[in-house]
Formats: sequence, C-alpha cells, structure tokens
Amino acid sequence: MCFIKRFGNNSAAKEFLDNPTVAEDYIKVYKLLLRCCRTTGNYYSPFRSFAYRRGEHYYQTGKKKFGKRYVKGDVIISTGLHCYKTRKEAEVNRSWNEVLVTMWLPPGTQYYINEYKKLIVADQLVFY
Repeated sequence: MCFIKRFGNNSAAKEFLDNPTVAEDYIKVYKLLLRCCRTTGNYYSPFRSFAYRRGEHYYQTGKKKFGKRYVKGDVIISTGLHCYKTRKEAEVNRSWNEVLVTMWLPPGTQYYINEYKKLIVADQLVFY
C-alpha cells in the first residue's frame, strides 16, 4: 500500500510533508489484514507480511520513519503504518481474503491523511 496525495506544486507538497498532524486523543482507524490462523488469533499485513497481535502497540521508528518524497507536486509515502479513516473506505478496498480490524492512533501519534481516499499513514498503531 502506498499513500499518494496530489498537490499543484512542489512547495505545497513540501509544506504538507513538513507538518504532520499530531493526534491529541485516541483516534479509531481501520486496517485490512490477513488472518494467520484461528488458534493463535494473529494477523499479518497483505503487503509486507508484517505480523500483528491483539494487545500490541506498534511503532514506526528511525530517522526516516516515513519513507516520504514529493515528485511533480505529488506526495508519496511508502513506509509507515497504513490504515483507513473510515470503515466504509476500508470495506470498499477490501479483498475477499482480508479481514477488517479496528485499531487506534494513540495520543502523540504523527500522521498524514489523504481526505479523498480516507487513507492514513502513521508512526504508531495500537491493536486492542
């Protein structure tokens, strides 16, 4: 999954990338995952095969926690924790073998949102 947001020019794209939104409270989000097996209750992401377990807090860390760039006015973010803002948008993008799970962006999370696609890329996710 890749986050793409269109701007008219590079300066607007750079401004967007330089100023991520910071969550002030918990924000409910939705993620599409594949179920690993019914006995363990584990899941994994369909794109990077990253394992997710209930009760865990996930962080995207490092100097380049978001693999972000802008090209001809388009913002492209390839790394980070991707999810959807609305259940409806997640359902629209769901394939037959994916399950929809609810996750949370905890306070202090830095994130970017594409309002058109309702796609979010964040540096933290909590899976209860």
